Amino acid sequence: MDSMNIDKEYDKLNKKLNAKGYLYFVRFGNIVKIGSTLNIDNRMSQLIVGNPFVQLSRLLYLKGYELAERKFQDYFKRYNVLGEWYNISDSQIEQAKSDIIKGEIELIDDKEYSVEEKSHSPYEEITILQGENKSLKSENKLLRQIINELHKTIKIKSK
Repeated sequence: MDSMNIDKEYDKLNKKLNAKGYLYFVRFGNIVKIGSTLNIDNRMSQLIVGNPFVQLSRLLYLKGYELAERKFQDYFKRYNVLGEWYNISDSQIEQAKSDIIKGEIELIDDKEYSVEEKSHSPYEEITILQGENKSLKSENKLLRQIINELHKTIKIKSK
């Protein structure tokens, strides 16, 4: 790698380390999604559309937020349930925060949100997710019917 490419890579890494953004912790029953974003309002809207039962439990505004996301996810990897979802408590998040946020990651703001005690049992969580799955399947079925009707219409017009 020549010195020009090294300089570009260094600049790119330096911008990422200095970028400011949000690290969020969204709770659904006993599991927590750890993610990062530049626009928390848009991200929460997206998450709520996918699952109206999610609740923002912790929001950190950080310099180096993307690095912080990777470090938090790595810190909790043994508690990983699926993707960015982890079976962790608020006290574990607090401990991780004190262990991780130092050096190149700078905490600018920290907000805790009270999460309604609507803890779902694993059975309830599965039932909710199955309901969402059924809804998606019926939407999928409707879309397939529409596509089939469109194909029929196209075939009739092309004759």
